[in-house]
Amino acid sequence: MVKHMLHITAIAGGLALSLMAGVVNAEGNSGAAIQVNQENLADYRQLASDLGLEYDHEYGYSEWVDAKGQSELGSAGEYEFLDCSNGMQDHGMCDYGANGTYWESVYYSNYDVTLLIQVSSDADSGTSSVNLLKLAEGRHPDLHES
Repeated sequence: MVKHMLHITAIAGGLALSLMAGVVNAEGNSGAAIQVNQENLADYRQLASDLGLEYDHEYGYSEWVDAKGQSELGSAGEYEFLDCSNGMQDHGMCDYGANGTYWESVYYSNYDVTLLIQVSSDADSGTSSVNLLKLAEGRHPDLHES
């Protein structure tokens, strides 16, 4: 089995992602820790592949939008923002103008799947990256807690 060691240091949010002893601890601006168990990685990779996505790939934000568009993930408004570690705004979405790293969970009804992603943003340079953290079939508003 191939073991991956990830280490990402966020600009302003103190996210440390590291795969040690089988668990990835991801902490967004809210300080809410995300546990990603190594035992689930094969399932996450398979579900991502079924959606036309790559679990182990760090997407640039426009690349992420393109990847979702190719598989029509959430097309025609078939998505629902469930939660965000930097606080849901009045319009039900994350604060996309904020610097740092945060996670968001979104339910895509056209595929009946929930994705928990990590977004790292640097508003000063205008760059962002996206990583898949967890995927689950069905609607799971508490995916960040499981």
